[in-house]
Amino acid sequence: MTSSGNTNTPECLMCKSPVENMDNSWRRYSLRLSGPSLEQFEGQDGFLCSSCKSKHLQQTASQTQIGQAKKRPSFSFYSTQKGRKKPKYSVPHSKVNTQSKGVLSKCKLIQYLSKAIKTNQYAQAIRAILNHRKSSKKAFCTVASTAVRQEIRRCALKILQWSLNAKNIATFKWGRVVEEATSHMPILVNVLQGALYRHQARKATICMPDQRLGFILSLILYSHKQKYNFIQSCVSLKLKRHGCSNSLFDSLHALGVCLNRRLKPSPKDMVRTDYTEKQKQWQLTLSQQLKSIATSVADGETQGTSPCSEEQAAPLNETHLPVDDLDDDKGSSDMSVSADDNSDSDPLSSPVAESALAVANLDDLASTSSSKHYSSIEKTSQQRKDQAPKVKHMHPALHNSLRLKYLEPGYIIVCDSVLVELASPRSGYKLQASTFAVRNRVGYDQSLDYTVKRAEEIPLSCFLPTSDDWEGLKQRMCQILERILKDHLPFLKEVECSVPEQHQHSDALSERSQIASLGVIDKNPYSTSGSVRIVESLHQFVPSYGDDTLYPIVCFGDGLSVMKMVDAKCAKANGVSAADRLEGLVQCPQDFHRRGVLLQDTMDRFFKEDSTKETGTLFQIKEDFFHRSVKQKVAENFNDVENLLNFCTHALSTMLALKLGKLDGTTKTPADFPTSRGASQKRTWLTEFTEEMVDFLWPTLPSDCSLENVCKQNKTQVCLDKKDFGDILDDMVKDTNGCKCGESSGEGMIRCFNGKCGAWFHYSCANVDGPVEGDWWCSAECQASKSYIYCKCHKKTGKEGNMVQCEMQSHCTSNEWYHAECIRGAKDLPDEWYCSPACKRLGRNQSKSDGVQEYSKALLYEGLCHLAFRDAVREGDGPAILSHWRINTLQFWNSKHLKYFILAHNMLAGVNGFYPARVAHDMTWNRVANLTGQADGNIGLDLVKEIPTDEYWEMVSRTQDRHPEKGEQQDKLRDEFLRNLEGIFLQSHTYEAKQAAQEQLKFDHDVKYFTSAYMHDGLFDFVPGRHHKSFPLFKNTVNVNCPELMGEKLLQLSQCMDSCRDVAKS
Repeated sequence: MTSSGNTNTPECLMCKSPVENMDNSWRRYSLRLSGPSLEQFEGQDGFLCSSCKSKHLQQTASQTQIGQAKKRPSFSFYSTQKGRKKPKYSVPHSKVNTQSKGVLSKCKLIQYLSKAIKTNQYAQAIRAILNHRKSSKKAFCTVASTAVRQEIRRCALKILQWSLNAKNIATFKWGRVVEEATSHMPILVNVLQGALYRHQARKATICMPDQRLGFILSLILYSHKQKYNFIQSCVSLKLKRHGCSNSLFDSLHALGVCLNRRLKPSPKDMVRTDYTEKQKQWQLTLSQQLKSIATSVADGETQGTSPCSEEQAAPLNETHLPVDDLDDDKGSSDMSVSADDNSDSDPLSSPVAESALAVANLDDLASTSSSKHYSSIEKTSQQRKDQAPKVKHMHPALHNSLRLKYLEPGYIIVCDSVLVELASPRSGYKLQASTFAVRNRVGYDQSLDYTVKRAEEIPLSCFLPTSDDWEGLKQRMCQILERILKDHLPFLKEVECSVPEQHQHSDALSERSQIASLGVIDKNPYSTSGSVRIVESLHQFVPSYGDDTLYPIVCFGDGLSVMKMVDAKCAKANGVSAADRLEGLVQCPQDFHRRGVLLQDTMDRFFKEDSTKETGTLFQIKEDFFHRSVKQKVAENFNDVENLLNFCTHALSTMLALKLGKLDGTTKTPADFPTSRGASQKRTWLTEFTEEMVDFLWPTLPSDCSLENVCKQNKTQVCLDKKDFGDILDDMVKDTNGCKCGESSGEGMIRCFNGKCGAWFHYSCANVDGPVEGDWWCSAECQASKSYIYCKCHKKTGKEGNMVQCEMQSHCTSNEWYHAECIRGAKDLPDEWYCSPACKRLGRNQSKSDGVQEYSKALLYEGLCHLAFRDAVREGDGPAILSHWRINTLQFWNSKHLKYFILAHNMLAGVNGFYPARVAHDMTWNRVANLTGQADGNIGLDLVKEIPTDEYWEMVSRTQDRHPEKGEQQDKLRDEFLRNLEGIFLQSHTYEAKQAAQEQLKFDHDVKYFTSAYMHDGLFDFVPGRHHKSFPLFKNTVNVNCPELMGEKLLQLSQCMDSCRDVAKS
């Protein structure tokens, strides 16, 4: 190693000073071992003095920190191999230039770029330029912005230049926008995608990748050229539809989101000149066919082909309306319907369908019939029967005239009462009627013979459940249990469940329903006058034979709507023509509100707040598994209550399976399960096992004797002494100790303490907030009386503060509380005192029964019943739905749902012969709607318009809290156009699907935890004398309260239906 100067004394390479010598050692530091780069010293190797070394190390450390701040270089001038030595340069020190480092970096960059371009690695080359210097990044941005401007200038994105019309709205797709933009503006599209989505995998979790990207592209293009205004026009139309203020219009227009407030009028194909045009087209087609039938019949009579009398011609009209309508004057069913009216047959879109499936509104208000419009009829049942027109089978000549190969299937109408909250706080709430028509998917064979019956001729057994009804319910429960067990027991994962039998119209009912909105009628359906106006408004949609002869159609609705429809007919019973008497609409109750009533009964029976510490009760399960939003009143939280009951059904079913299978966990396999056998043997085992489960939980049904007592009422002894259904309802309220409102609303009840009165009232009907301490009377007259509901004397003696209670308490068969002197003193009474032998027998039976097991079995049975009722509606299985109505008739009677009891009787009488066969057919098979076009996708008709009605009234409430008049309704947009417009903004449900999957995982986890936590509580084990304190004497039974009285009321209702028909004929 050499250095300049004295060879014996080494010099420092930096300061050229001699290195200091101390203690026979040179105070020097080797350049190679110190770490500095040899490039700085022209490739020389030598030594540094101590002072120069410290300066050099500080300089090197600062450069190293700058280098370490970058985790990895964007490009590499040197080899990426670790440990490789840097090249040595032998450049003389005198030629070192202070700018050599930058020049060399540029040279290295040029070499790297040349190599990258030759190997087609353009991305690495551009990345190297970006990270070279700030000036290079600035230059790149200038080039990129110029390229984007050129792309926009040359862009011809036709889809965003579309004009606003119904066709373009229906065919618009965000994916097409992105696809066309990518082909015209690839740089801009890719930059926006990189800005929107940090990770490619997150695209699916956001509302819609193409939707947000397409909207940003529309803003950019609209800012350059206003001809790209299709999206802005859609936003403007939506804002205008919801009553957007002018200031908000101007603000959003300034941001480029919408057009200005001076939006051009909507094209004609978007505006509905008549919001009922689709239904009118159906009505026109059907009326033309009916007119041709009537013409052919008239021609046949003129030619003498088949002369027939009035009695022979009556069945032709009975196919469509009561016999007496033949002689009516021309009615008010004349509608000027142009044959050129457009008819859009598109059903509801899937977003509206899914919203409609997620929402539940149960504002089923109580109503008491107040109409007393029938004429006084002093006729016996036999006299009315003798005077009724004789209905015969259809004459063959008329029979042939009805054989039309392509007869219009017809349609039904739905009227649903809606309670709407207005925008202004002072306006409060108001009731309206939401109406729409649904085209029939299951047609009726018009050539079938039939005979219309009087209601009294229909046996009372047709209103009661038969053995076939109970057996059908059992089979549905078994199929539901198979699905539940397969979901929660691993050893059944590969076993195929039994396939439900397809009924004869399964394919037809799997098609999507065609629905035509008839608008919202701004009349109060709760009042008689309002209900009359509503039915009169709907009566214009009834088809006819071309004259005053009507073609009656079914009008479905919730309980309130149907009861008020009956009241409206009562009010118009003295009309001259059939149209005046409103005979063109046949009322029929629907199924969704029925589910709400039955669900409320379940909550009243099983849900008590004081059972929160009793294991296995519904309230305790609600608290333990965080169903905190569940309330007693179903109308306020329908979905929450249904979810809780569904969870209990799954959890209890799994626990019962573990008990009967003798398993100690869900991961175990029963000893008798055919693990090594084929699929058919496993399926057979599962079917037999679920049948065993259903037999275990099956309740004690009403005895044949009880049902016979209902049916044995003598028609000659039960004479109708009431004028209308309102009088019968009032009579039933008194006989069954029900509330004056005639409904069971789910809230508590209070009883008048007057022995002669003893009437029961809901808290709200009695104007009290809850239970009242002490005695309560419904009126001053009852309080002034000395009559008393307790004790065998039933008198107030002034000593009511010291009374003795029977051990059975509220279950006492007599009077529960007694004066001490009336039972010969209270000193010698035992601790457990029973007032009668009957109460003593009940006490003994209580010690022998297991109330906890009875409660668990009854709760599981109720949950399976609700699932079975729901499945029948989803399948559109009309006979099964009617079978469930017969089963529910007992529950309506026992639970004092007297209005639904009347509605069930009316419908069951109609399908058993009181109404024409075509009307009965529509009540059976055309009582559901399918919004998705999928198998088993039907819902109750009274659930179809829940979401659209809410949205409609939200718009109405913002227009000064008034209902649009007829002229305003004609300016509204088409329903199909509105649904397509909504689809532009709501096209993705990925988030909802992901959330539903997470909820399902939690649901399965909770069921598994329930079975493990409650397994040792023995909810299904028999332990004599065990009872829930909140549910004493609980029994898993289905009874018939007062069977003789029930039969009497059914017969009175039948007589009332016949009287209604006789009044119309008179």
